[in-house]
Amino acid sequence: MSKELVGGNGYTVGSESYFKYINNYNLVGSWMSDATKTDYKGALEGLSSTINKVMEQIYNDLNKDGPIMMYISSDKRKNLLQCINGFESICKMVNRSNTRASECKKILELTASVTKTLSKETESKILEAVRKVRQKGSSGKSTLERAVNRGIDSITSNVDKIWLAQEILQGRSVLFLADVLRKLNYDTNSSMYKGSNGYTACSYEYIKNIEKQIFGNIAFSKLSGYYSTYAEKIKAALSNIGTTIKADLDTGKRMNDYIQSASAKRLRVFGVELAKVGITIYNFKNKVDLLDWFIGGSITAIIKFQKAYNTIRFGSLLMEDGVYGAKTDGEVSSFIGYVTTVLAPMMDDLVKALSSSKWKSTAIASNKYKILAEKSGKIVTNLGYILYVLEALQIVKNDISDSNTSVERSTVVRLGGIITDFTATLLATMAAAKAVALIGTVTVINPLVGGAIVAATALATSIASRKVGEDFLNERPELVDEIIEKLNKFEVKLS
Repeated sequence: MSKELVGGNGYTVGSESYFKYINNYNLVGSWMSDATKTDYKGALEGLSSTINKVMEQIYNDLNKDGPIMMYISSDKRKNLLQCINGFESICKMVNRSNTRASECKKILELTASVTKTLSKETESKILEAVRKVRQKGSSGKSTLERAVNRGIDSITSNVDKIWLAQEILQGRSVLFLADVLRKLNYDTNSSMYKGSNGYTACSYEYIKNIEKQIFGNIAFSKLSGYYSTYAEKIKAALSNIGTTIKADLDTGKRMNDYIQSASAKRLRVFGVELAKVGITIYNFKNKVDLLDWFIGGSITAIIKFQKAYNTIRFGSLLMEDGVYGAKTDGEVSSFIGYVTTVLAPMMDDLVKALSSSKWKSTAIASNKYKILAEKSGKIVTNLGYILYVLEALQIVKNDISDSNTSVERSTVVRLGGIITDFTATLLATMAAAKAVALIGTVTVINPLVGGAIVAATALATSIASRKVGEDFLNERPELVDEIIEKLNKFEVKLS
């Protein structure tokens, strides 16, 4: 039995809950204003905006601490550099630029002017001087600090001046003293160089905090440490969303399940939105369309119609499952086409023939009219069953029309006045047949349409007294033969 398609995650495929689960499970829900939707490009654009704000923060931290970058291990600088490359790749996914990325990378690569020593001396010379200051103990550092902050002339001890000049400066610029003091401070109190998030730039803690600011706690746990492959991870997550939904749709096709129109609409939008971030699913729209055959309506009313339809054996047998879908709608389309193009015109001619005064005068003498009488009498019961099917279909139509289900493609909503018109023609046929004594007591006709029979009885007298068919028969004497042929075909159709 067909049923509404449920995905592997336990939610109805295409529902808001379905998308919320999938989006959150695959990272992107953390960055969406509404995880029940599929605006993936908007989510990545929002993420890129966050990245740009945080990159400004990183630049300020690195620019402020540029002079000590050379003392930070290359591995730590490389980690932050890869992290920035990863952020930049995310921005490129939605064609967003990041003006600070290149400046930050120059600082980390030690090519920016802010990373150069004030004295232009090499790191090895600075490290050698730091070693000598440490050898002198606390007095060495205090002498160095006084010289940098107040000038060499502020040092009162000649011994200290000589030590500073001979052991540390050795003929170099006094700016060298500032380079040495900066390295010494970094080694003894690196907290002086904390970034705006409270951690030393390039440190493990600094990078983790940056990742949390950008990705949020949930996505952070799945992306942290991947640095330059952030974008690849996000693309893989988006691809996995597509793969998951495609697998659910393929399962639905195998099981002959359906998706309702509202869900189908969301899925079609999903396909378009996913393509905006560079991910397409082959033949995706067609996969959705194949499952979007459910019309809706009351299960009880649809089962009643399906049972009635199967009784007349007009076409293929329908599953009596209460599901109005493509097969049921196709049978309805064929049935209504037959009623309107074949059966209704035949009945109209039959009414004219049965209502003719010529009929009464020749009914005994003419063998054709006797055959017509026999055929007409037999066929009234079958017409009653068809009316019963139409009445059941009318209930389905009314129920579907009152629902919120999108049923523009269905035959049933296009019935219009067909059922009403056919019912009137059928009643006229039954009344005319009774009026010329072609049928007996009306209670022997299909009891399921008792209301229609009562109406037919009321019409009998007026139709019998009319001569609506007399001129018609005079002008077309072959009409009786045509009607008999049609009645024969009708009998075969329902046999």
